[in-house]
Amino acid sequence: MTARRLLAFAIGLAALLALSAAAFACGDNGDSDGTNGAADESSDVDAASGFIDEMTTAAEGGDLEAAEEAFESAHDPLHEVIEALEAGNGELAAELDQAVEHAEEAFAEGEEAEHVAEEAGEIAELLEQASTALGS
Repeated sequence: MTARRLLAFAIGLAALLALSAAAFACGDNGDSDGTNGAADESSDVDAASGFIDEMTTAAEGGDLEAAEEAFESAHDPLHEVIEALEAGNGELAAELDQAVEHAEEAFAEGEEAEHVAEEAGEIAELLEQASTALGS
């Protein structure tokens, strides 16, 4: 009887190991949602795009204070998107980073609302490209 119990234990252990290996092979890298960060990248693109849309609307309406607040709110998600792009599309990451720097300079230098809206438009276009590149 002990040989049968030992055999049953060995079969159970082998099944458990096989399930663990299958879960690992499916890409479970510790993300709670099991998406390997894709959902995070998508939400960062969405958040940044939403804030940049607010920035554009405010700048087009001449409200530079609201435009700058929206841009500041976009800061973290924009940099998350840039970081996510660096591994697979360094050129797009650099273009987006440069566009963000131009917008920062526009606010720092007191540029006209029209110019700020143009900078926001450039960032919005690059975020659309980022969304495609990241599979969002």
